[in-house]
Amino acid sequence: MAAPEADFDPYLKWLGIRAKERPPDHYRLLGLETFESDPDVISTAADARMLHVKTFQAGTHAALSQRLLNEIAAAKVCLLNPEKKAQYDRTLRQRVAAAAALESPIPIEPPPLPPAGTVGHPRRARTSLGPKLAAGVALAAASLIGLGAWLLQGAMQPEAARPVVAERPPESASASSNSLPNGTEDRERPGSRSAAAVPVPLDSTKPAPHATPASLPGDNRVAPKTPQVVSLPDMPGTTSPLADPALEMPPRSREPSDSMSEAEPLDDAPSPPKRPRRGSEAPKDDVADRAVRPDRRLPEPDDTVQKATEKRLRSELAGELGRAKRPEDRLAIAEKLFTRGLQGENDPAARYVLLRMACEMALAAGELPRTLEAVDEIAKTYDIQPVEAKLDLLTRTAATSRTLPGFPATALEWTEAAVLLTDEALSSGEPEVAEKGIRLIRLVGKKARAPQLAATAAAREKDIEMVRQEQAAFREAETTLGKEPLDAAANFKVGSWLCFVQNDWRKGLPYLTRCQHGPLRDLAEQELLDPDQPGQQFAIALGWFKLSQTESRFKVPMMARAAYWLQRSKEGAALESLPRIDELLAEIAPQLPPWLDRSGAVRPGVNIALAAHGAQAASRAGSAAGLNDGVIPLTVDQSGVASASSEPCEWIVSLSQVFRLREIRVKFPEGKNAFYGYSLETSADGVTFRPLVAQQQGAGWQIVRFLPRPVKAIKLVGHFHTAGPRFYVSEIEAYTSGPAAPR
Repeated sequence: MAAPEADFDPYLKWLGIRAKERPPDHYRLLGLETFESDPDVISTAADARMLHVKTFQAGTHAALSQRLLNEIAAAKVCLLNPEKKAQYDRTLRQRVAAAAALESPIPIEPPPLPPAGTVGHPRRARTSLGPKLAAGVALAAASLIGLGAWLLQGAMQPEAARPVVAERPPESASASSNSLPNGTEDRERPGSRSAAAVPVPLDSTKPAPHATPASLPGDNRVAPKTPQVVSLPDMPGTTSPLADPALEMPPRSREPSDSMSEAEPLDDAPSPPKRPRRGSEAPKDDVADRAVRPDRRLPEPDDTVQKATEKRLRSELAGELGRAKRPEDRLAIAEKLFTRGLQGENDPAARYVLLRMACEMALAAGELPRTLEAVDEIAKTYDIQPVEAKLDLLTRTAATSRTLPGFPATALEWTEAAVLLTDEALSSGEPEVAEKGIRLIRLVGKKARAPQLAATAAAREKDIEMVRQEQAAFREAETTLGKEPLDAAANFKVGSWLCFVQNDWRKGLPYLTRCQHGPLRDLAEQELLDPDQPGQQFAIALGWFKLSQTESRFKVPMMARAAYWLQRSKEGAALESLPRIDELLAEIAPQLPPWLDRSGAVRPGVNIALAAHGAQAASRAGSAAGLNDGVIPLTVDQSGVASASSEPCEWIVSLSQVFRLREIRVKFPEGKNAFYGYSLETSADGVTFRPLVAQQQGAGWQIVRFLPRPVKAIKLVGHFHTAGPRFYVSEIEAYTSGPAAPR
């Protein structure tokens, strides 16, 4: 077994910080030169540290990983806040000077942190968080109603042609089958498109394959986002293109590649572990299950405590709250509340209320990503079901508001959030929660004037019936096992439901060891041994991956389980084995649905599509010169404008690595009667592209905002133009958050 946490040194093993340098100051913790002043350098270093530490989240030291992530986050927040950094630097200089005088180091203590967060099990007690959040949001959003109505009216009108301009765009304000492997039909369905005012998901009339939210690294981050397109510089523009944001994320239907299908376990793998006795119970301290469902979350504070705490906080923040009249003001306060709730309060009730207030303010400002992220942060510390809490909040807000907060700019975000949350509830075997999602889909369709979402809701209703049937079969199998404990078919049904649907591997694995499916039974028996050798762990991962390639119903959760074991094997694998592990992880990641794939680096405020940052632009039907050089020429006859002589034409910008994108900007030249018809696609692996925005037309800056998703390459397809002999594109930009404010 792996060494206990008390004997493991994460500072040394993961960050190379030795005992004489501890406790590390913020700069040492982030690997920076002392008193580094460049915010971009600080942000990039912190993100790199967090990305590295998150690779250990699914391993045997998950709790230490989370605690170290909290310390890194606290250091980043402090050093990126000018006032806090100045105060911290003064203290650090004083202590360093005193230490030098005494010829002995004086430790610099980081600010107090909340307990390490945890991610909860899908089947959790119903929460009252949504109604409480919605009440605050309704008040905060009241002043946005008039603005939303005006934007709605403007969104339905075509934008007039405008002369060519050279200005940059305004910056964003927001930083059961019994037969495995071939006994069921694949639930993937072909996509469909329809011309409509508001974008709808790919395969919007068809349900997504129900994947299980299994244990993947970075599982505490926000789920991916629907595009919202805004024509700039003049708002409102033509804001309602038809979009295919690939919400479904169906796995690629193909055979495994030759290299992977013939892959063998790592060279250091010992012989397969000895099988336990059939029907043996899972270990009480099962590492795999603990990585998915950590314990020790706090109960949700009762209403009396919450009301008293909120009254105190609102009195303390009365001045700031009273001045928050505009959406950007509300978002700024939401960020302060969010940061304070994460690190600045030792009182659990105060942390809860601060994060809840951050949800209210962020949603009132039309910032869905921050809203969903705040709910996830609450769920890491408090015993709530995050998917249900998000659905309750969004549903009540949509039902009680005259229009959606931030509409029409947020129409696509609301669409994607409704469908993603519904599919996540379905994948977890929670039909009651999924019903709330369907209600939200219908509400969004009504408020956003998108009648096509009714078909999306109807398709999910059919899925609910399918899940209910599987749930009934599971309960019937449980009854059978009460009479015949060794019934192979009943053990298969119960084990499959618990592991692949409810993600409860500790309870489900013993049943699978008694099922009739040989490869599945063998994998379950090996998992119960909880091997700590990288070779054994890689062998289990490879087994799940190979089994997933011949499976349809449980393909995605099997791949997610393979990714979990790959991450565990990566912790202790030899250096020469890492490329093989990374190769398989790279093949799995693009096939996972959005709520399972949390990969991708983050560089806030930086245009990572620039050639200067390692991105490469190419075209199959014209020139890509100037597409990502950061220069916006005044006219199309100047150098630095990409072009093509025929349509359809396409350009691909390949990023230096996988980034977790949230915004893409495209600049088309402007002029009299100049319109460009285009669509956008993204790829997580640089090979397989999925629609982001279907055919839309416009000129000038086109801004597409969406829930964060991993992207390695961006494809722009030109369909038609009215601006002369060629299709012109001035620039493509990409951001992991809002662009940096001009200096």
